[in-house]
Amino acid sequence: MINNKKALTRRHFMGLASATAAAASMSPLSVAEGAYRHTMRPIVTGPRSAQSDDDWQDVLAAFDLGGRVTMNTANLAPASAPGRAVFTELAASVDADPSFQNRGQFAALRQASREHVAAYLGANQDEIVFTRNTTESNNFVVHGLDLGPGDEVVLTEHNHPSNRASWQVRARREGFSVVEVPVPSPPREPQDLMDALVAATTPRTRVMAYSHVTNLGGCRYPAREINTWARDHGILTLVDGAQSCGSIYVDLHDINCDFYTASGHKWPCAPREVGVLYVRSGSEERLWPSVVGVGFNESGAGGRMESLGQRDDAALAAFGSAMAFLGEIGSNNVAARVAALTDCFKEELSGSSKVTLYTPMDAEFSGGVLTFHIDGVDSRRGFQWLYEERKIVCASSGVEQGGIRFSPHIYTSMDGCQQALKAVKELIDGRVVL
Repeated sequence: MINNKKALTRRHFMGLASATAAAASMSPLSVAEGAYRHTMRPIVTGPRSAQSDDDWQDVLAAFDLGGRVTMNTANLAPASAPGRAVFTELAASVDADPSFQNRGQFAALRQASREHVAAYLGANQDEIVFTRNTTESNNFVVHGLDLGPGDEVVLTEHNHPSNRASWQVRARREGFSVVEVPVPSPPREPQDLMDALVAATTPRTRVMAYSHVTNLGGCRYPAREINTWARDHGILTLVDGAQSCGSIYVDLHDINCDFYTASGHKWPCAPREVGVLYVRSGSEERLWPSVVGVGFNESGAGGRMESLGQRDDAALAAFGSAMAFLGEIGSNNVAARVAALTDCFKEELSGSSKVTLYTPMDAEFSGGVLTFHIDGVDSRRGFQWLYEERKIVCASSGVEQGGIRFSPHIYTSMDGCQQALKAVKELIDGRVVL
């Protein structure tokens, strides 16, 4: 079912820009509107077949991948045509006229971006803080909470370093404890993940931090259940959403977390160096700002956390364009397509006795990240061979034995997935000397 709250349309984006545009025909607002409209092909509305490339030609056309099969979204995604065009045009506008008058008009575009991000993620606008990436967002929480001797933070061994090493570094300075929860790889069911976190808590636990979808094996945590239990027990939750924002359906009010972090340069397909920190309404006063500069004020999460000095106004505006593009496709359609792309690999690879699949088979228990190891194949060399010889963009993963990580997205075709599977079978069958 399509959530109308999240289905922000091109008409809404352009209407907001038009309503606030300055009289000058080439104001940043009109430039953004024109760039967005110019790059958009007609987008199919309503349900799409997740398995058929025919239903995704309009989306595939919004990306120029140079003939490569690109599946590295967990690290860095290409920007969609709407986001890329808006960014390019607005960056040129700033370079041509860096005046206070011209740049002042970007405030409306930043607000439009905030509106799109909030709507897509099921949040209120005043709960959204624009950072530079997930790492910065995580660190704002890590270094912003009041913690000291006797306090505990519970996290998992599969947390990203920005949500793991950052806690350890601060703990050494402040004297609180960090408890790392071992995670079976892959776990049998979502309840295993929740049980492991709950079992590690004590009356001294103040924060629980974990990845919504892990970047190593693509395992999805039962966020709503974990966060609700934590809230009932007076524990704050930090959910690293780098691998869930833009890949699975996310409603932040529904999953009931205190803090959620994400990057624009991954699944949202937005320009680089734009990130998100969600601060649940009422929790902003629990965070001390890590950076204080011009514009700092106490009025809401944005006022407290966004005084970061000069920002890339074009990138912040283009973030909204990229999210509007995803919103027009529909968050449920995006999630179904990502699941279908990863499922085609799961079905093939799970049947090989030479392959260890680290990603759960159940789409409700995973996301868009798929990691596997081939017996007898050095994963780093295999990942390099896939890129150099077969034009497949992926990653090597730091799982136990080392693995190859695929993270396909809406810019990946089913035909491309079949090309990748054919290449992987060459590695499995030993037809390649690495």
